[in-house]
Amino acid sequence: FENRDFSLGRHAAFFDGKCIDRRPLPAYPIERIATGVYMKGKAVWRANINLAARAAARAVHHDILAGDYGAPVAQSRFDLYLRDNALTYLKAPCAESDVHARLFLHIFPADTADIPTDRRERGFANMDFHFTDHGAYVDGICVAERELPAYPIALIRTGHNATAPAGDSWRADIDLAARRAAQATYDRITAGDYGKPVAQSDFDVYLRDNTLAYHKEPCAESDTDARFLLHIIPADPAAAAERGFANLDFRFADHGARMDDKCVATRELPGYAIARIAIGQKTTSGVADWRADIDMAAHAAAQAVHNRIAAGDYGAPVAQSRFDLYLRDNALTYLKAPCAESDTHARFFLHITPANVADLPADARERGFTNLDFRFADHGARIGDKCVATLELPDYPIHRIHTGQHVSGEGAIWRVEFPALP
Repeated sequence: FENRDFSLGRHAAFFDGKCIDRRPLPAYPIERIATGVYMKGKAVWRANINLAARAAARAVHHDILAGDYGAPVAQSRFDLYLRDNALTYLKAPCAESDVHARLFLHIFPADTADIPTDRRERGFANMDFHFTDHGAYVDGICVAERELPAYPIALIRTGHNATAPAGDSWRADIDLAARRAAQATYDRITAGDYGKPVAQSDFDVYLRDNTLAYHKEPCAESDTDARFLLHIIPADPAAAAERGFANLDFRFADHGARMDDKCVATRELPGYAIARIAIGQKTTSGVADWRADIDMAAHAAAQAVHNRIAAGDYGAPVAQSRFDLYLRDNALTYLKAPCAESDTHARFFLHITPANVADLPADARERGFTNLDFRFADHGARIGDKCVATLELPDYPIHRIHTGQHVSGEGAIWRVEFPALP
């Protein structure tokens, strides 16, 4: 270092009980300034000004505001960010008193063999630190950064040391194993391995390998606060509890992770045959924020019908429009591929004109047809990017079939009319 000690009395101005001195600094880049007052070789007071740390803190804060660090991986007294194998602490606005307490930083490895022998019994590497050793208070913000070990990390636990004054303590857990699993699921969803959602509401919900995957993007931390509802209704009532379903309700943090602006969670389902799954989120008062039902029996039936159509068992369509229509075994099947969930929102109309009007109920004879209008969800299912619905037809001889979709007050979206096959 360069020694620029000086006598305050020779350079300071005194007025109204104040002492003011202005000292020019060297023109070269400065890393740190150590200053203070000493008398007879002993320090009266001392301060360190880490200009390099202050410049680094400003740069990190700028990059965080620019979005380069993504969303916080945890939030408490400080916002915590993960980037380039480093953990960044940010508090804004921040008082200088916020950085006085010692911070604890415990690293739980995926394999305890990666940490020193004397730490394996505890299961974590201790990287506790004083904020000022790795950060800076500058411009009303506090920023610190700690480089993490290179080995795979399962969990990071950090916060104020237990010796902090009462009321100042805080703690945050960052489950990196859960984040890696969530990222792997997200990558498979975006690659198309999970197909299309089996249900869509506040979250898109996918079904693959007997596992439900929840996905929301963009996603705020508040989107995961409410408890998730998951009720499994088995095909065999004997497999259920007394109330008729298995309760697998869960907290998002126990089965998922938020990565930047994405939220992903997975839940493995029971091994027995499932008739229906009820999903959603509910507040502490038990009121549903959102809810959806997944009819597993309908999915299985729709998949079986599609497989037979693909194999040629249903022959060629008897009519084509928004949906391809097939007649087989006195049932009418609707197929659309590819198909979006919005394709099934409008109500379907289905009017059956008999060969003999006497086959109609008395109240339907004047209009001349049987009305079998329906909602898609009551007779079909969306499997992957395909929509399949099947309706059984009356067993009397049929002259013509008139079907399509319509919106109340707007009329038909599409319609077809065709004679029934002999």
